Amino acid sequence: MPLISNVGRRDLRVRLLIGALYLALVAGAFTMLYPFGLMVANSFTSAADYEEFRIVPRYWYNSKMLFKKFVFDKAPIAILGYEYGQPWYHTLDIKLDALTVDVEKSVLDKEATDKTGRTTYKIKVMKKVDPLGPFFDKDQAQLDRIIEDWKLFYPKVSELHRFAYYTHTGTLNYSVLDLKPEYYVWLKKRFGSIQALNKAYLDNAADFFEVSTPSEDPLRQRWLLPLDAKYLDWRNFKNELPLQKIWVATAELAFQKFLREKYPSPEDLAKALRRPVTLHADLTLPQALGDKCLPPEVINDFIHRKCPVIFLKLDTAACSAAYKAFIADKYKNFSAEFKELRLKTPLAELCPMEERFPGEANDWIEFMESADLAWIGFDDPMFNYQSYLKNKYKGVAALNAAYGWNVQDFRAVRLPAPWIDVHAFRQHKHELLKTYLTGNYRMVFEVIAVHGRALVNTVIFIILSIMLALTVNPLAAYALSRYRLSYTNKILLFLLATMAFPSSVGMIPSFLLLKDLGLLNTFGALVLPGIANGFSIFLLKGFFDSLPQELYEAATIDGAGEMTIFLRMALPLTKPILAIIALGSFTYAYSAFMFAFLTCQDPSMWTLMVFLYEFQQSYPNYLVMASLVISSIPTLLVFIFCQNIILRGIIVPSFK
Repeated sequence: MPLISNVGRRDLRVRLLIGALYLALVAGAFTMLYPFGLMVANSFTSAADYEEFRIVPRYWYNSKMLFKKFVFDKAPIAILGYEYGQPWYHTLDIKLDALTVDVEKSVLDKEATDKTGRTTYKIKVMKKVDPLGPFFDKDQAQLDRIIEDWKLFYPKVSELHRFAYYTHTGTLNYSVLDLKPEYYVWLKKRFGSIQALNKAYLDNAADFFEVSTPSEDPLRQRWLLPLDAKYLDWRNFKNELPLQKIWVATAELAFQKFLREKYPSPEDLAKALRRPVTLHADLTLPQALGDKCLPPEVINDFIHRKCPVIFLKLDTAACSAAYKAFIADKYKNFSAEFKELRLKTPLAELCPMEERFPGEANDWIEFMESADLAWIGFDDPMFNYQSYLKNKYKGVAALNAAYGWNVQDFRAVRLPAPWIDVHAFRQHKHELLKTYLTGNYRMVFEVIAVHGRALVNTVIFIILSIMLALTVNPLAAYALSRYRLSYTNKILLFLLATMAFPSSVGMIPSFLLLKDLGLLNTFGALVLPGIANGFSIFLLKGFFDSLPQELYEAATIDGAGEMTIFLRMALPLTKPILAIIALGSFTYAYSAFMFAFLTCQDPSMWTLMVFLYEFQQSYPNYLVMASLVISSIPTLLVFIFCQNIILRGIIVPSFK
């Protein structure tokens, strides 16, 4: 019977009351669904947009945002800023009247006094710009010409200057475009077994996923390729990658970094050049060398101390005598035989990666750091690319017409990394969107499946918990109900008293008891403390008490034993309550974390929740959100499909 009759519902005040109740329920549902929606939406993001906290991530419907994610996953932000010719933020000078501007004096720089006597100030204002827009909207015909020319030039790039994008991210900034999974597949195909890989690489990895990618730092001044078996395989792997995944390194990146260290602001650089510049990137290395616009000591410092040696070469004919004098002086205290052998080793044009003599690379670098600048040249892809374009198009006007550029000099041309990005994005846009939609979840599943036995342990734990709970609790309740002992109520009171204390109170005593029994890091440690439940026994005893005694008497007259009565008559009648107990056992076992982590600290015995906790300590927020969504799916499905059972388990005992 409804609390409010149909006649009563016709009253306006009652209708307003009902409306207010429904409104409160909807508001309550919203406060639950909105955070869950944010968690689900954030599980589809990456490092480029996970801080936006939108219910619908923008890249789902905004192509430029998808392109931004694609670019930001390539390499560190500093490298991307150099490749795109500008940092992601720039300063904009604004002249304002000092009387109307309320800013801290630390950012004010007095500029001039106008005719009215008012002082104006130059203020640095950080302004967000869209560095991707000019590239993203490129005309397709011009873009195709840029890519065609790059494909013709690319084979001329030395393997010494080819590196891979999508390798800079670690676990805390993981990207779904990371090359490591692809590299692991390549290694597995190459070696077949981890034992063969360990033998070839002199490694001790337990699985292919534990093999790290070779470390590369082409912007470090003295970095040299290791050229061991692992790196040679890594180079073969890179040769199979498409153009958009290859980073062609140039000395230009090191030069831009050097400029920022030497001249912190564009104004400082402009003073040194004696001409205005908006950004440091307005001056390229070829322009600085060709125009000699920087002080000689600055160029000397960059070439001798900051420029990576993999981009430098020596004029062996011009400096051979000086090199022999350098070697003779360096090894003057060595034996005559050693010094003679060393002097016979000819000077290499490029820094030797495969040394013909121990220490040859260090000798080459030390000599270069003190050599005359006239002997030092550049073996740099950017210089070579500019020469290639100059030979093909002859003049800057023809280049600008073909590419849609607006460069004033061939020496201002950079490698076309942004155009390669745009071309790859337009070709693979739908595949890229699919990768971002599923990548985080695939990563979580792969980590769970590959590392440890969390899934298997959790399934076994759940099955054991449900089976033992449905065995021990009904037996205890049936015994207390059937056999009227004088101290039954005291036993029941003792069982119910356990509900008065939080479960955390019993963790330490349980841990010590399990330790004394030698059950730590076993399924016994997980299952035994939670088998008997005071509330479940109390609920089942009340239900058994409500059954008429005539049923038991009739079964006894028919010759049924006590276990037969229990299994075939009493137990089937308690199905709704048993369902509630089973659901409770499932929830307890599936969500167990603290006690499971306390008693099973061996990673091979971790349950899913313990594993996900450890996962959340090592991976970024967007992967954490994906792991939380995955972990909530089983309980959500149980709630959806078991609503009727839950309601029956609540209602039936109350009516009995």
